[in-house]
Amino acid sequence: NGAFINVTNAPQNATAVQFRTATFSIGADSGYLGDDSGVRPPIYYQWQTAPSGSSTFTNIPGANGTTYTTPLLPLDRSGRQYRVSLIGGDATTNSAIGILTVTADLTPPRPVTVTAVNAAGTVVNLTFDERLEVASTQTGTNYSFAPGTVAGASAVLNTNTFTVSVTTAAPLTPNVENTLTITGVRDISGNAVAGNTTIKFTFDPVTYEENILFDKPVAYYRFEEISGSVATNIGSVVGDGVYSIGDEAAPGEGGTAGEAKGDAGPRPPQFAGFSANNRGATFDGVSDWVDTRQQYLQGLASFTLEYWMKPRRTNTLDQTVWPDRVALVGQNDAIEYGFITPGVIQIWTPGGGSLDTAYTFPDDQWHHVATIADGTNLKTYFDGNLAATGGTTTANYGTSTYFVHIGGGGGFDLNGNWFTGEMDEVAIFTNAVPASRVVAHYRAGRDGGVITISGAVTPAPPSDTILSAAAAGQSVTISWSPTGGTLQSKLTLESPTWSNVGTTNPATIQALDNARFFRVKR
Repeated sequence: NGAFINVTNAPQNATAVQFRTATFSIGADSGYLGDDSGVRPPIYYQWQTAPSGSSTFTNIPGANGTTYTTPLLPLDRSGRQYRVSLIGGDATTNSAIGILTVTADLTPPRPVTVTAVNAAGTVVNLTFDERLEVASTQTGTNYSFAPGTVAGASAVLNTNTFTVSVTTAAPLTPNVENTLTITGVRDISGNAVAGNTTIKFTFDPVTYEENILFDKPVAYYRFEEISGSVATNIGSVVGDGVYSIGDEAAPGEGGTAGEAKGDAGPRPPQFAGFSANNRGATFDGVSDWVDTRQQYLQGLASFTLEYWMKPRRTNTLDQTVWPDRVALVGQNDAIEYGFITPGVIQIWTPGGGSLDTAYTFPDDQWHHVATIADGTNLKTYFDGNLAATGGTTTANYGTSTYFVHIGGGGGFDLNGNWFTGEMDEVAIFTNAVPASRVVAHYRAGRDGGVITISGAVTPAPPSDTILSAAAAGQSVTISWSPTGGTLQSKLTLESPTWSNVGTTNPATIQALDNARFFRVKR
């Protein structure tokens, strides 16, 4: 049919270090001969590989994009060839070949950052710059801490093989600079850390509750009650809620007073930021709900909703599944919020649009959920990670005659919308809490309610490029010297792919929603 493919950027030769990855890329466009309409046949990409010196290429399963990142590379992959088979309309072609060179890893592993310390100061999470060998990494005596000459008692290597959790023989000292000295830890190539390898850090123990209250919620329900009908609000707006059963007959009338159940909320060891007897609210999916007796979400220009939940969407007895429109926390006709279907959480507002976010976690698991509305858009976070963005710009998200309800008694509708499962730590803010604080809240619950500041690493990284960062509001400016090269970033050290930010120096990065790592490629 006259189609053609033009390869504009063929795969280039690549060099990678042993047990790291390499990325190849291709650029191409397509068209129809003699056709100036601008209609282009779509291009199908299939990456292929062949051994060194061979002309027989085989397809790489699932490698159908414009880039391909290899698995971790052993030395015997050196010389491997990569190309792309392209199809567009009736045109087919193969790209030029990129050849992979794998060099031996002779570089010692280096600690990069202390990501967390538990509230007791007895567990330190530490991330390295490359994958680690299990036996040496999990030897507790390879770690020691000062001040106090505290030994490492044990260590566990995370499944990503970059991060290790070290348990100390005695509690570390908070609010001072601690120094961790590492000896004997090896990477998967067998290189041991350099002599006198240290990383400095400080930690400031705060509870999950203190972390939330620092950001001044108007309402905060911890659901610690084991009896009675009062759901205590420790937020800034005076007024407790009521554990209720049954629908209310009219807006603001409330249901019949119920009883707190005092069941378990998120607890250690999985959630180290809570006490061993932390409690949550249980909802039976039939008539349980909590009436806040307040219109917290009335006529707001911005807001944040945040909570932990453990839903039970499938009945274990008869395997029936939740209906649609199950309430979480909201004010009917103003800000409606819940499971619009059993697999999708929706926030709906009359003024600022709506946002649907797929909830793919299994039932009967605690997860942290937050939605931030800043007058420009809606953002939902699961476990501190941005899950979806949507909505529209507004000066007023909406008003109604209803009070804020939690777990039913209406939410999407005048009544009903019953939630089945458990909820805890429901916090309502009448401002857009910074995304970094939402992440900090989640980590406080998960890791032990501790703010950790990671410091200098010795010996210094072997690099001739120095990066520096300066924060201003929700943006970060990154500069580097000497000039030249391309700034790159990725969200986690274990991610195989770096993304180009650009060559402009300094670079301004807007609205960081998560931790991010940067480097300069020359």
